[in-house]
Amino acid sequence: MDALDIAILVLGSITAVLLVIDICIRHKTVLSGRTGTGHIDALQKITSTISEARSFESIINAIMHITTSALHAELGSIMLYNEDRKGLTIAASRGIPDHIKNNIIIDRDDQISWWVFKKSEPLLIEDLANETRFTFFKDNPLYKGNSLMCVPIRTSNGILGVFSVTNQLDGKPFTQGNLQTMISIAGHVAIIMGNEINHQALLERMDELESLYNLSEQVSHSLDLTQTLRNITKLAMKITHTDACSLRLLNPDSHELDIRACTGVGPNYKNKGSLRIGQGVGGYVAQTGISVTIPNLRKDDRIHYTSYLEDEGLMSLVSVPIKDTEGSVIGIISVYRREEYNFPDAMVNLLSTYANNTAVAIKNARLFETITKNYSDTIQSLALALEAKDKYTRGHSERVTDFALQIAMEMDLSEDQINTLRFAGRLHDIGKIAISDNILLKNDKLTLAEYADIKTHPQRGADLLKPLAFLQETCEVIKHHHERFDGRGYPDGLKGEQIPLLSRILSIADAFDAMTSERPYRAPLSQEKALQETIDCADTQFDPDIVNIFHGIITKQYS
Repeated sequence: MDALDIAILVLGSITAVLLVIDICIRHKTVLSGRTGTGHIDALQKITSTISEARSFESIINAIMHITTSALHAELGSIMLYNEDRKGLTIAASRGIPDHIKNNIIIDRDDQISWWVFKKSEPLLIEDLANETRFTFFKDNPLYKGNSLMCVPIRTSNGILGVFSVTNQLDGKPFTQGNLQTMISIAGHVAIIMGNEINHQALLERMDELESLYNLSEQVSHSLDLTQTLRNITKLAMKITHTDACSLRLLNPDSHELDIRACTGVGPNYKNKGSLRIGQGVGGYVAQTGISVTIPNLRKDDRIHYTSYLEDEGLMSLVSVPIKDTEGSVIGIISVYRREEYNFPDAMVNLLSTYANNTAVAIKNARLFETITKNYSDTIQSLALALEAKDKYTRGHSERVTDFALQIAMEMDLSEDQINTLRFAGRLHDIGKIAISDNILLKNDKLTLAEYADIKTHPQRGADLLKPLAFLQETCEVIKHHHERFDGRGYPDGLKGEQIPLLSRILSIADAFDAMTSERPYRAPLSQEKALQETIDCADTQFDPDIVNIFHGIITKQYS
């Protein structure tokens, strides 16, 4: 049993003891004329029951039993306000059938309990048959009988619900003394409820902290901007218990808010277009840095209920700014529900905190995206430098890269592997820059010495790129893309799975494009003949599994 269980049990025991003292000392009239010792015995047994309770539900049900037993009531209920259902629902009861207590919602149509709840005043009706102030109760099974008491359950945070009992078993009406006892019991219930609310608030706060921790864990491990933004929207929905989320970032060039990620909506939702600063609710949030909540999008003049909102059935939203460490707005996060909903301040504050925490992750991912683009541009320049030297290889690197990436995607390789293969494909022949033009552009058959020089280009390429730290894995792929599956390749004579997987993929893509391209010493092969050549060389030059995958890709592409 943990500390929380012990605290609940102690609280229940103290409540029961106070209840016994309150009933037996302050309100002797409750027991007079009845078997007083029998009531005390019953309360003592219930005290024991509470001391064994393990949950809030069991304690509140025991209190319900204490009340109806002490007051000789036939029916009783503790009703608490339910924000989502906009009414009172039964938390504990006695004498009320399950099919009634599980489905009934007390709202403004109920003239007794709702009156007590709204007025926060106790009510005693000695004879329901002659009651003229309220009429609805006559058809309500909760008020079956001839006498009723209903009192509010108050805490320092406000009224939580009502406590009611109906119908004394001996047929006598309830008295003012009974009402005072009922009010005292409701006070004890309020103490328990207050502690439960505090406990739930603590659990929610822990859940919030856990969600924020999960955010930092998830987004900090991804430097891909698209994936980072997608993670942010998913977690925003989770911590706010909403149905959809969209994230807009400020475009530094256009100074507009572009939708960069959406979760919980269809693909067409991203077609809503950009927002100018100050335009609509999102533009207002970005301009002012102030959060906005709208319980009903259809009824708010600030919102044009577009077909995008209507198609998705989105009804309510809260939109918060994303601010960087300098306090500048770099974007907005909006979460939606598909029902009318008044977002509580606590949820808005949580989402605001969350949004600001995402700013660092977004900044890092953007920086990485910029660096990656610079790397890519550098690689493209190197590839173009090679192609400028040899007109026969113009476009070769791009075609090889395209074939290799198709194979990688078919094999469901990781994002990192695909990026490495993309770099390797573009630069796999970069070592030929160091080869003499007399050899590289020779129209006749190469001599053994010249061919030996050509065979150095994978190693030369790897050596040339080695100083670039971000291309270390790429260097290995380039170095071994002319190895053979049977071990007769170069430069190291690796065999089978000793050859890096990405090199094996690049090998077949390179060979296929070389065979189907014009060279100074021969005419190109047809795609059919080149594909058959790769099949014939499976298990000797090429990895047979990759040959099968490549065969399927080419056959599908050109069928």
